[in-house]
Amino acid sequence: MTDIGAIEGSGATNGELYSVASAGGTLTSLGVDGTIDLPGDVAVAATTGVLWVTGVDTSGKPAIFQVVPGGSIIEEHSGSPLVDPLALVASPDDSKLYVIDSLGQAQSGVLFSFATPGFTSTILASDFRVEFPGGVGVDPEDDFVYYSQTNTTGAAAFTGASLVRVHTDGTGWEVVSDNPTSLHLPAGVASIEGSTFVSDLSSFAIGDVFAYVY
Repeated sequence: MTDIGAIEGSGATNGELYSVASAGGTLTSLGVDGTIDLPGDVAVAATTGVLWVTGVDTSGKPAIFQVVPGGSIIEEHSGSPLVDPLALVASPDDSKLYVIDSLGQAQSGVLFSFATPGFTSTILASDFRVEFPGGVGVDPEDDFVYYSQTNTTGAAAFTGASLVRVHTDGTGWEVVSDNPTSLHLPAGVASIEGSTFVSDLSSFAIGDVFAYVY
């Protein structure tokens, strides 16, 4: 897990990356102090177990890092097209990273697909607003990417808070949450075995988690 408010030892960077046993227990620092500033989100590579982390490098550039627990921290990509990378998730075969950037194009949200390795980027969706920390998930077949938005900024028909999905080839954008929506300020997203879960930070939702089944 990431914590952007954690005070790091050297003071050179802000935030920390932790591990914790699935059954609970003590947080263990993964030692990103002085390397990753303001870590935004973390995703686990399905086939290798390495971690992917969004954040800012020591030069102030938005970046994506690879972290090997107990080992190295590698800055895999920095700068354009990233502006404010937030949530990310790895495809089931680890060939792609799906990244939500809240300011990725014309001050609006963008869903990027980055090929790994190489980090060539493709825009899957754009013209939406997303609040920190954002949320993105992918289904086990790598058919659809799901992301949360607070509204749209372009000509899309639906403009409210919603869960959206798009084909991993960038086609077939659609709202899949209920309408009228139960969501107010949707954030984290996870897709697990046919269900997609969305956390909602709004006081109206009182910190609920919603599940949508497909």
